[in-house]
Amino acid sequence: MTEEKGSQPEAAIIEQIIGDAKAEAGKILENAKMTAAAEKKRAERELAKFEEDIRAGWEAKVEKIRMREVSTAKIEARRILLNAREQAVAGVFGDIKAGLGHLREDPGRYRESLRNLAVEAVTAVGGDDVVLIISERDGGLVDDAFIEDVRRRADAAVSGTGFRVEFDSADASGGCKATSAGGRVVFDNTYDRRLERLRSEIRAMIVTELEKTDE
Repeated sequence: MTEEKGSQPEAAIIEQIIGDAKAEAGKILENAKMTAAAEKKRAERELAKFEEDIRAGWEAKVEKIRMREVSTAKIEARRILLNAREQAVAGVFGDIKAGLGHLREDPGRYRESLRNLAVEAVTAVGGDDVVLIISERDGGLVDDAFIEDVRRRADAAVSGTGFRVEFDSADASGGCKATSAGGRVVFDNTYDRRLERLRSEIRAMIVTELEKTDE
């Protein structure tokens, strides 16, 4: 009986110990679960942040690539457009030059054009001893009536203007030149030089017309 009585407290102690152990284990398990849940949430937040950073990084890269491609496309489009315009401008200038060349094949129209160019050149140099230089190819057009007409028109434009005609063996593009007696002042009024002086103005007109067709 004594042993039984002695065993009861021992059993109770053991039961208490076991109960305490279970309770502690439960607390530890609960804490572990809470910690695990918190860790899981933290990990999920970090993962979401990581994914967001990656997505943002790639979106930025994609946007950068897109902008670069768009910029490149715009530059290429502009290059193609400018190249096309320059080709068009060159084509128009070629047509103008060819048209001026054909003008020399029409003696009546070319004589009138040459007269106007001669008056402009002579008055541009000015003075009473201007040398009007004309290609020998056009010599057949420069008769007394032509010279008198130029003299009268030049004097009307600038009083006291005088000139003499010299022929040049070099075949210019058409038109003429005028120099002062000593050659210090030269006014090149050949078709090529005249076209060159008007190039910027003509080019601007051509580009304006081309821009209208681009709209």
